[in-house]
Amino acid sequence: MDTIKNVIQNGYQIINKLSQNYFLNEGDIDKQQYWSNQFQQEFIRHSTAEEIILLPQYEKYDITNQNEHDHQQMKNLLFLLETTTITDPQYHLTFDRLIQKFHKHIQHELNVNLPKLEEVLTSDQNSTLAHEFQETKYSSQLKAYPTSSINPPL
Repeated sequence: MDTIKNVIQNGYQIINKLSQNYFLNEGDIDKQQYWSNQFQQEFIRHSTAEEIILLPQYEKYDITNQNEHDHQQMKNLLFLLETTTITDPQYHLTFDRLIQKFHKHIQHELNVNLPKLEEVLTSDQNSTLAHEFQETKYSSQLKAYPTSSINPPL
């Protein structure tokens, strides 16, 4: 039975590996573009699922978080990547900034928010949340829209 923390942590590991592949292929524009695209798709799916599934849970259980601000900053950086060519010197700098923000976000999520959330969830609720997260993640749009609402329309 998956827990929400395990599902989130596995997602972070995948995103991290994709970003490493981008950096490992420095000098090969085609391969870097491929790995950047893979990274962006996975990142967008993951962060969208966090916004739709996790943020309401944090609000419901009064878990204060930095997620909305972090997510907005990362959306803005993703949008810059989508609108910049990989040969532009700003592309690599933007990718670096996004990775830095992402790593800061990971630490806070795994060490503060998720442990607090898992304290108040039953085992069944945790498992259900993990399942909903996975379903949402793989049914998400694949474009970063910095002006889109953090709060899902319900």
